[in-house]
Amino acid sequence: MKTLRPYGFFSDLTFGDPTAPKLRACLDDKPVGENVQRVARYLRAGVQFSVVPMLVHDIIAEERSAIGPLRYLTDGEWVWRSDLPYYVEKYHCRIPSEFITHMKSRDWIPPADVDLSQIKMPFEENA
Repeated sequence: MKTLRPYGFFSDLTFGDPTAPKLRACLDDKPVGENVQRVARYLRAGVQFSVVPMLVHDIIAEERSAIGPLRYLTDGEWVWRSDLPYYVEKYHCRIPSEFITHMKSRDWIPPADVDLSQIKMPFEENA
């Protein structure tokens, strides 16, 4: 079993990782470079790993508008929340350089054939 590398499970989000930084600490005043659209597309195109039966809302905006259902997506190496591309585009959420390098190495296209039976979430017991 391979343990996925998580990103986007900010401690101030519902079902976030309490040891992770807060989302606001990862926002920037400028986009994640010229690849912001490529990053967002890659994140949206990940393979669905898990679904949480709830709707997530924008925790930055005062009106707390709905973003969509919460899903966990993967490319077989990394795992992220389905609201991450929203925060990348709207608030310029920073992505770790090793994750950007990984996306670029795949020509900005996540694989569609991830064997979900061979991977596990980093938060699972016995991870």
